[in-house]
Amino acid sequence: MVSGRWVSALAVVVTGMGLAVGQPGLPVQPAGAKPPLPSVLPVSNSEPKMLDVTPPELKEHGGHGGGHGEYPPGGHVKTLCNVEEEIPGQFFGFGEFLIWRPRLDSTDYALVDPTNNLTPQGRVRNLKYDSNGGFRVGIGYRIPGQGWDVGFAYTYFRTNGSDSTAAPAGGVIYPTLTRPGVVDRVGTAAVSGGLDYNVFDLDIGRTWEADPHLVLRTFGGIRWARINLDQTATYDGIHANNASVRNSSDFTGTGPTAGLEARWAITHGLAMFGNVRGGLLYGEFGNAVRETNGNGQVLNADVSDDFTGLAPFASIALGGSYTWNTLTFSAGYEVTQYFNLSTRPVLVDDFAEGKVVRRRSDLNFDGVFFRVALAY
Repeated sequence: MVSGRWVSALAVVVTGMGLAVGQPGLPVQPAGAKPPLPSVLPVSNSEPKMLDVTPPELKEHGGHGGGHGEYPPGGHVKTLCNVEEEIPGQFFGFGEFLIWRPRLDSTDYALVDPTNNLTPQGRVRNLKYDSNGGFRVGIGYRIPGQGWDVGFAYTYFRTNGSDSTAAPAGGVIYPTLTRPGVVDRVGTAAVSGGLDYNVFDLDIGRTWEADPHLVLRTFGGIRWARINLDQTATYDGIHANNASVRNSSDFTGTGPTAGLEARWAITHGLAMFGNVRGGLLYGEFGNAVRETNGNGQVLNADVSDDFTGLAPFASIALGGSYTWNTLTFSAGYEVTQYFNLSTRPVLVDDFAEGKVVRRRSDLNFDGVFFRVALAY
């Protein structure tokens, strides 16, 4: 027979084994002790917070706006894969120094013939405009929320040019600007001219991130332009007695523009950029020619030709930039072409004296630019 003491001990052992199997690892609590805290925290009904592991370089969007492939910083950049990132709106401004040289199709003033035998031959002399400095300034604002920006820019450029020539021994000069049948052969010729360029642009654009290194910006707006050209040629000798021919061509017009900019980030603030822009201007053409001889005492022609019409244009710019904090320094090369911008009335017949034709010319600018932009 098993005594009561052994039965009590056996019961204690069995009870301890049951506790060990049901809750492994729990220590035996002394009598009167508080129960331990649960090993698993209670489940919350709230959403778990996700850790942001986006690389820092993907959170930053730099650049400056207003042109030449650099975009207004701040605002709202929307990627092509429809991922959006909020950035506060910002104002921006920029200034550019331009070194341009204009070229005009029809700037001839004389044909230098080595022989005076009534058979035109030789080389045509043209007026060449000098390279000169100009400027472009602009301000704008990047709107937060959808990647839109709005900006205003003003471009100013002015230059002059001159050229002269004399007939070689036994040769002659055929003036190309005089009325036919009046002053047809001269001994010396000279020309001078000037150009004034004033352009205002109002643009609205939107920036897109194609990938972490490539940013695109599409834009459109309105351009207002006033471009004035003048050319004065003087001739002397043979048929000319200090003869003068003055041509002027003025255009004032406005119209829509549109374009695309791209900026490729390289490393440590360095980037390459490029943009293209095109537009169609509609406005007033004012053209006139006045010809005199005998030191201005004899009037040979005085014709004006005013009309309305279209002047398409296209431009492209390429360059590089460096961004430091809110400043961006840029340099590049730019080409702009205006089609049929300059018009000159030309008298072409010595029998039908009033026969006038319009001579249309393209105007081209090309050169370098240096730019400083600031965002704030």
